[in-house]
Amino acid sequence: MDMEAHLAATLLAEGGVDEERTLHLVAPKRSKGGTIMAATRLACCVTALSLAAPAWAQDPARGLALMRDSQKGNCSICHLVPGIGLPEDAQGNIGPSLAGVGARLSLAELHARITDARIGNPDTMMPPYGTTEGLVDVDPRYRGRPILTPGEIGDVAAYLSGLTEDAP
Repeated sequence: MDMEAHLAATLLAEGGVDEERTLHLVAPKRSKGGTIMAATRLACCVTALSLAAPAWAQDPARGLALMRDSQKGNCSICHLVPGIGLPEDAQGNIGPSLAGVGARLSLAELHARITDARIGNPDTMMPPYGTTEGLVDVDPRYRGRPILTPGEIGDVAAYLSGLTEDAP
């Protein structure tokens, strides 16, 4: 899924259907008359709605399990993750602590950062969990497929959005 479609799906999931914002993100090219052809408009709305569906079914418990999974998220290798069930000294400090992240970032921002943190910080060390664009030297077993599905990203974002208190 490209970033524009991902952002459109997230906008729809958070704020309901907003055809104009969605069309702007999913199909920004307009004809000379300033309108998008009816078939394109319909296709864009259907696509955005189908992409938004997993976001409605977010499961924080599944998100936590994915964050613990060394084959999927493995978030604690780089981050301090409250509630993950590991002592602080067994967690990483390369990335920022995720304590209180739900109070600092919206669900859409969490979703976007998990999908591809390079959008906000091109120099980030965080791998893109929802895209394969721009990756090189990828293990052949993982080529051409993202680490997490859009639904899994929604689950992780749901867990993180619940982390609203800073670490003690």
